[in-house]
Amino acid sequence: MKIFGLDAGLINFQFGKQVDYLEHLTLTDILAGRIAEQITAQELIATVLPPFSELNFWTREKSQSQAEVDFVLPYNDWLIPIEVKSGKTGKLRSLHSFMDQCEHNLAVRVYSGPLLIHSDKTIKGKEFKLVNLPFYLISRMGGILKNVMREA
Repeated sequence: MKIFGLDAGLINFQFGKQVDYLEHLTLTDILAGRIAEQITAQELIATVLPPFSELNFWTREKSQSQAEVDFVLPYNDWLIPIEVKSGKTGKLRSLHSFMDQCEHNLAVRVYSGPLLIHSDKTIKGKEFKLVNLPFYLISRMGGILKNVMREA
């Protein structure tokens, strides 16, 4: 189970981090990037998920090989994996593991870079579309996924 606070601002206040935003630190610097997941959870609940829905995530626990995808979004009979990265880069090993096990070919990375949609390939060779979504566009995720599915 993952626990998220009611509001990212309250979380920042609790940890005394509100001043860090004024000093123009990145989400990577603030709470070691953990606030990025909090912000994503809050936006998904407020603007993407149907009312009274729960946030879901995915884990795989094998000996010497664990994986976790931050969020899994039910969308058009698919479970879309959402990986949150606080910076502009980051490895997506867990996302690739998830994609190798599902029947569709669409995944999302929420990060602090520009909106990019490109083809990616898992380590096992499965090709899929990766939507690289900036934090400020999380509320538009449904429409963006709809457009990507239409073009595929």
